[in-house]
This record gives sequence, structure tokens and C-alpha cells, in this order.
Amino acid sequence: MTGGFVTICEQLSELYAPAKSFPEIKLSQAQRIDAQSDFLQGRYDEAEGLFRALLNSKDPLFRSHAYALLIRLYAEMGEYHNALEVADQGIAIALETGDSSHRADRLLDRAYLNCSLGHYASCMHDLQLSLEIESGWQRSLTAATLLGQFSSCSDAITKQRFVRALSKIENRLPPDQIQPLSDIVRARVRGEILLSQGRWQAALDVFRKTDRISPPLSDKSYFGRALLIAAEHARDEISASQLREEARRAYAVIALRPGLAWQWPVDLMPGVVSDAELAYAEAASRLNRREDVKHLSNLTSPAVVHRIKKANRITRREHS
Repeated sequence: MTGGFVTICEQLSELYAPAKSFPEIKLSQAQRIDAQSDFLQGRYDEAEGLFRALLNSKDPLFRSHAYALLIRLYAEMGEYHNALEVADQGIAIALETGDSSHRADRLLDRAYLNCSLGHYASCMHDLQLSLEIESGWQRSLTAATLLGQFSSCSDAITKQRFVRALSKIENRLPPDQIQPLSDIVRARVRGEILLSQGRWQAALDVFRKTDRISPPLSDKSYFGRALLIAAEHARDEISASQLREEARRAYAVIALRPGLAWQWPVDLMPGVVSDAELAYAEAASRLNRREDVKHLSNLTSPAVVHRIKKANRITRREHS
């Protein structure tokens, strides 16, 4: 592994060493850091064990984070049913303790997992409940991104429901202005609506403007998705290739630097790294950039390899 992956692992290890001598809360922090480092280096059993141990932390915030991180560990590997089990537990605990904010977060996690399994009605129910409990700029952005991501692979009726849900999110965005976050969220929600309506050129124009005001190393999967859709409608192969190349670069931000997402993955959707890596590989493959695909195979988190193998096993079983 090279680049951002190694850098973040080194940083996490450095942070962990002195924390071992700190009090209980510091130990929980060290445990979380060590588990994240294990995940980035493909030591999934070790990461899972540490995240599960964190469920017993004396600090309720770390216990809540443990549910979120376990969900993301399983989602990166495509183990959606395991992730759903953890999400159910996290939602129940948050409800029992009156932790409405983290209950809303785990409901959004479960919505993503259900959409990944094609359970769109359950996804919509959890998403709407999450926003009813507590909406805000970040949660609205996550919900809109989730709907946009799965809109392209849903049937016509479900897509209409997603568009209505996106419009509802747009109409209920907070009135306050927190620059540049509020501008970014408003633009991205608007872009997701346009893209879900099939107005891909208008969506792409909005996303280009959004990208210019967004942090350069933030997740750009929304932009990559719009570019790939635009490539399918391009007037000629040269234009299509240019759009796919842009998409490849957009997905590369996370695909080639998984440590960026896993410094603090709780604010991103589950499976963000493996989703970006798979999309990056698809874009590079369509461009016949074999060196990029080979390069990614050397950088790809073993979680993606596990996810691909699992999907292949399921496909073979369904066709046997």
C-alpha cells in the first residue's frame, strides 16, 4: 500500500501508542483508532473485535460510535445482513436511552443497507423517520445522496417516490446559512433531484458548480455518478471518454485514498470506500486504462476483494 493509505495508518498507530496509558475514555479513543487502523490494513477480524469491545465502553458516545463503525466495517465488505443486525441493535439502544440524534443516524445507515439489498420501501421508511426525528444540513445531505445513488438502479415507480422524497428534503432544508455548507447542501440536493428526473445535463451543471466550492479532498462520488450518466448520453465516443475520465478522477479521491474516508467514516454513508473503488474500476475499465485498473488492484482495500468474491459466489449460486 502507498500514499494516503499508509499515511493514515502511520498516524493512527502513533496516536494509539501514548493513549494506552490514559484513563478509560482515552482508552476507548485509542481502541477506536486502533480498530480503524486494522480495517485500513485489511485486518478485519481484529477490527471487528475492537469495535465490538468498544460497545462496552463506559462512554455513551463511544458506544454509539462503535455501532456506526461496525456497520461500516460490514458494509465495506458487502456483509449487509450483518450490518443490518448491528443497525437494529444501535437503533434499539438509542431509542432506549433517548439518544434521538444517533437514532436518526443509525436509521439512515439502515436505509442505505436496505437500499443496497433492494428493499426500497424499508429504505424510504427509515430515511423519512430519520429526518422527522432530527434533520439538519449534514443529515439532509446524506439522505439526498443516498436517494440519488439508488435512484438510477430502481424501477420507475420507486424512482418517482425518490424524487418526491428529494423534493421534500429540499423544501425542508434549514433556513439558517452556514457557509459554505448550506450552499453546498442546497446545490447537491437540487442536483440529485435533476439527475433523478433524467435532466442529467442540468444536474451536471449544478454539480460542477458545487465541486468548485467543495473541499478538494471530500467525497466526490455524487459528481462521478452524474458524469457516468452523462457519458451514456454523450453525442460521440470522444465526449463520452472525456466524461468517463472526469468520473474516474472524481472517484479517485476516495478510491485511491481510503484513509481519507476512514479518518472519520461516521459522517459518510456505509460502504463509501468500496463503492468508490468499484465505480473507479468501472470507469477505468471503460476507458481501457488497464494500468489504472492494475494500480487500483494493488491499492484496493481487501474489503472490496472480499465484496467482489462474495457477489460472484452469490451470482454463481443463483445461476446454478
